Amino acid sequence: MVLSLKPRSLRRYKDIARLLLKYGRSDLLRDTGLDAALDVEDRPGAAAALAEELAVDLERMGPTYVKLGQLLSTRGDFLPPPVVEALARLQDRVEPIPADEVRRIIETELGCRMSKAFLDFDLEPLASASLG
Repeated sequence: MVLSLKPRSLRRYKDIARLLLKYGRSDLLRDTGLDAALDVEDRPGAAAALAEELAVDLERMGPTYVKLGQLLSTRGDFLPPPVVEALARLQDRVEPIPADEVRRIIETELGCRMSKAFLDFDLEPLASASLG
């Protein structure tokens, strides 16, 4: 596997590493007994709060990760119920990308102003989806 060292790619790698450390290695805390010291599992609602944080983090990371969250929300066979419930929100309640960012992406990709490329373009979203 070849990794790109472009700045854009490095930021994405950092985001993925942070996500894995935050959510993917809680077994390390349990195995060392640190979870008891940190009182992570015993707090009321801690699992649900952490699950919602995961959904928010995936949404913040972008459409590909929202799609991953949507897929994971269908896997109640290996994810705990609080995680499945939190990720289920990504099926139909995702925040739309801000209009300024949409404009910037379109103009960057097309190499011209939107007014030159489209006769009409409504920046007010009708709905929000992970991939369009």
